[in-house]
Amino acid sequence: LRDFLRSVLLRPVVIRAYWTIPGARRAHHAYPGGFAVHNLQMARMVASLTDIPHYERELGIAYALTHDYGKIHCYTVPGAEPTDPRTHEIVGRIQLADDLKALMARDLDLGARMAELIGGPRAGRVGAFPLAIGQIVRSFDQMSCEQERRRRGLDH
Repeated sequence: LRDFLRSVLLRPVVIRAYWTIPGARRAHHAYPGGFAVHNLQMARMVASLTDIPHYERELGIAYALTHDYGKIHCYTVPGAEPTDPRTHEIVGRIQLADDLKALMARDLDLGARMAELIGGPRAGRVGAFPLAIGQIVRSFDQMSCEQERRRRGLDH
């Protein structure tokens, strides 16, 4: 998982953009560097969880750091402004596809779970429930957005 993160986060375009792009165009963390602030805030929230297995916490941290990965492309390439707010999710899945395949080649279960979190097919397991860590991270995503809105005085 660390090799996966190293691979996707240390690309030159990512290094430049991760720390400088906004978290969103108009809503939460809409300022230079807001992307990193938002993702790191979410990763800290996941890291603070104590009642989940270490494996799930690590997976959640990786997901928190990459959940908006497509925004790096959408916000730095001229003319790539998404019209559908979910466009960045599709772009992120495309950008991460080869790295997810490499992760699956090293650890099929871990790679399949990370791919599912990023929006790929459901990883094999018993039961009908989605990965709980995904729901937790998405909740932290919403919390981070709401905290930022309150901090900026956007909610009255």
